[in-house]
Amino acid sequence: MGTLSTAPMTLDPWRLFVVAFIVSSFSHRELRSPTSIEADPARGRPRESAFPPSGRARERAQVACIQQEAWVTPPGEIDTFSCHSQEAIKRFADLEAQLSSLKDEPAELYKTQGQNAQRVPKDWPRAGGFDREAAGGVTHQLELSQRENQLEEREEHMSKLEAQNKELVHRWIKRRQEEAARINEVNELVETTKAAAEAGIDAAFASQSRPSNQEQTNLSVHRSVHSLLDLVFAPSGSIYPD
Repeated sequence: MGTLSTAPMTLDPWRLFVVAFIVSSFSHRELRSPTSIEADPARGRPRESAFPPSGRARERAQVACIQQEAWVTPPGEIDTFSCHSQEAIKRFADLEAQLSSLKDEPAELYKTQGQNAQRVPKDWPRAGGFDREAAGGVTHQLELSQRENQLEEREEHMSKLEAQNKELVHRWIKRRQEEAARINEVNELVETTKAAAEAGIDAAFASQSRPSNQEQTNLSVHRSVHSLLDLVFAPSGSIYPD
């Protein structure tokens, strides 16, 4: 690059204004952090260290370089300074566009938050309705479980009643069969007694000399018939369980 020149420097007020505006905008947006820019003892300009800067540190280094050139650049290097100034102005325009986009993002965020805040009161009754429906569903489930338990108890009771009914029917049929057998026996006995009585009556009519024997025979027949009837129709116990 060469050594510093002792010729008088020309300072453009517009350049100084642009550089000061860029520096002020960077001071407001960027946090302070150590840079990788060191002073060049040959020309009094900042130079990059062995570690290359990245991101914001590189931008601060460019601004520092532009500021140093604005104050130190001799008249012979005005073209180089103007080239750097044009790049800085372009970079400044890009940064302004990014800044405006960043300013628009919070506005959109606030707008979305406001819409959500307005939507909450409208959706709150609906959410309460959902809660009530859920509570009603739980109540219906409890009632359904209770009804199922009652149904199981009734089915168990009905099964017990059916078993008892079958047992009663079986005992009733058995009782009727026993009564029918007993009636058949009585009928046979009555027929036999009746035949014997008729035979006795015929014998009595044949011999009129012994009327007392005929009366005794008829009396014995009537007694035997009544005793058999009492035996058949006498209660022998209940068929129903206790």
